[in-house]
Amino acid sequence: MGVRGLQSFVRKYSTHKTLNDLLEPSFQKQRIGIDISYYIYKWQGDIERIVQFIQTLQGNKHRIILGFDGRAEDGKQWEAQRRRNAREEEMKSAQNILTALDEATDEMSDEQRRFLEQKALEHQKRGWSITREIRTNIKKRFYEEKIPMVKAKSEADGLLASMAANGILDIVISGDMDLLAMGANVLWTPLDDGLSFNEYNRESIINKLSLGDYQFRSMCAMCFTEASADPTIFDIRQAYQAMRLFRSISVIQKKHSEWLKTWPDQNHIFYRSIQNPEDWLREDQVLIYKAFINCDPMPYT
Repeated sequence: MGVRGLQSFVRKYSTHKTLNDLLEPSFQKQRIGIDISYYIYKWQGDIERIVQFIQTLQGNKHRIILGFDGRAEDGKQWEAQRRRNAREEEMKSAQNILTALDEATDEMSDEQRRFLEQKALEHQKRGWSITREIRTNIKKRFYEEKIPMVKAKSEADGLLASMAANGILDIVISGDMDLLAMGANVLWTPLDDGLSFNEYNRESIINKLSLGDYQFRSMCAMCFTEASADPTIFDIRQAYQAMRLFRSISVIQKKHSEWLKTWPDQNHIFYRSIQNPEDWLREDQVLIYKAFINCDPMPYT
């Protein structure tokens, strides 16, 4: 799901960054929102590593806020279930390999055994999931370290994108490119090690594409899909050319209504992100959100 093809389409406009760039003395006091689920999965619940990363950023006077996912939005529960099923299949595959290794005869070479052990490890990494205990322990540690964190009503990326679109965050760190479409002004997507990044500057990209903000959002909406094989969506390059030519979805709809079966509208997620960030928050999280905005201590109890 997401904006199919967005990352490959705009990658040429990105700038490579490293953690050291965030630690430059000339680059201080940035307001940074982090989609923390990315790092919990990336580093498989290694709380010490996660806290060290955050405190390293705080050491350069950056103000950090972590976004936690809430419940899946209506209509998206199937996606959460699909991901759970995929992780379960990965763990089953790992167990099957380990069972085969236990039952292997002496005829299996050391090279074959190492290969299978590596495959099992890869399946285990892909199948790893955040348990309630892991989540509770991580949040407890963040409380102890007084690290600001908020829980969204649904997905944290919508909350962080809305905060960025409304001038509350300078940078969002997330592995989800959809945040760029949703209004994040500066998006840093982590690379393999989690400590180097591709930086996407939304305004610069829009200017280089010769689009306006509305046209960019509309282009992304035309390519948004909830399914990996949705045949009704546009290829992003086709959507870009159509938006350059017609400038709005409403004009395209009038001239070429046959192009799409389902048309994006003003209620689409990429338009909703410019609304009040509080609309994305659980009610019990508003005080934490306001404390971050006002540079007040976190009202943790």
